[in-house]
Amino acid sequence: MNAADQQPPADRSQGLSIERLGVTYREVTAIDDVSLEIERGEFIAFLGPSGSGKTTILMSIAGFTKPTSGDIKLDGRSILDMPPEDRGIGVVFQGYALFPHLTAAQNIAFPLEMRKVDRSAITTRVSKILDMVGLGDLGGRYPHEMSGGQQQRVALARALVFEPSLLLLDEPLGALDKDRRLAMQQEFRLLHKKIGATIIYVTHDQHEALSMADRIALMDKGRIAQVGTPSEIFSAPASRFVAGFIGECNFLKADTVDREEGGHRVSVAGYAGHVRGAQAAGGSAALAIRPHHAFIAPHDSIGVPATVSDVMFLGELTEYITRLSSGEEFRIRRISDKHDFNPSIGDHVKAGWEWDRCRLC
Repeated sequence: MNAADQQPPADRSQGLSIERLGVTYREVTAIDDVSLEIERGEFIAFLGPSGSGKTTILMSIAGFTKPTSGDIKLDGRSILDMPPEDRGIGVVFQGYALFPHLTAAQNIAFPLEMRKVDRSAITTRVSKILDMVGLGDLGGRYPHEMSGGQQQRVALARALVFEPSLLLLDEPLGALDKDRRLAMQQEFRLLHKKIGATIIYVTHDQHEALSMADRIALMDKGRIAQVGTPSEIFSAPASRFVAGFIGECNFLKADTVDREEGGHRVSVAGYAGHVRGAQAAGGSAALAIRPHHAFIAPHDSIGVPATVSDVMFLGELTEYITRLSSGEEFRIRRISDKHDFNPSIGDHVKAGWEWDRCRLC
């Protein structure tokens, strides 16, 4: 009996563990001491700008990149020494990587043929997965005879047909137009509920991550800047980078920062309020304010003196771009219905915000 046979059965509830992972290319650190626990059946998005390390983590999990330190465990067992084909992981790349000389059905059947599955079982499973992704009558078409969205579904079906417990998606919607991307985002969510597999989704698009993922791991310079639910990441950013990358945000210099019970007392140009749960060091900080948490009011109201420099009608919303007395630009966004106060370019106004929605960073 070999060592592998002596190992206790894996706990199938453990999911995926990334433990102090590091990847270095010569003198460049792509991944720097990253750790993360991913539950079975979870849909998690690795989000971040180009070069942040998100795809490197995915390639390390898939087995196409060899980490220089740390470990990756699937269901309690290390997979670092396993070749990619033995990890039982489905992978969908941005370019789909379909075989142009094979039909959709033949592309989907390929992983099963490599695993020497019985021919009759292959036919049944291919037919079933084609129906699942909405391509039941297109199995005989070649990739060049299909739209980008259809090719994307073939690539997804090929990754799912051997029923992996873990599915890796690397910018899978990048080649689609806006309308198709939005439709596929909803389909991914529905498909995730159907198959129950763990999904790791790599994207640079914050809207994709916010709309689809159970949790988001936001990457910056090879590290995880913050991990949490979409609501947590958006509403309680842990740093200025997170606040600026997820959604739009104003950053204002806070003149004074005093500790209070449960938070801080902050003053901006004499306009003061309590910021609950914020963290700050010293006597100054940057106050992060979402445009839709701000308001605009007549010049004799409470707030910070400002001048309207531009007004943009965005359909359901109208955005006011103002210049504060400090010279800082401040954006205010509100619903485009009838208001008692509708300032124009050049008007002197007061800008304010909901203090309980702000964060210090």
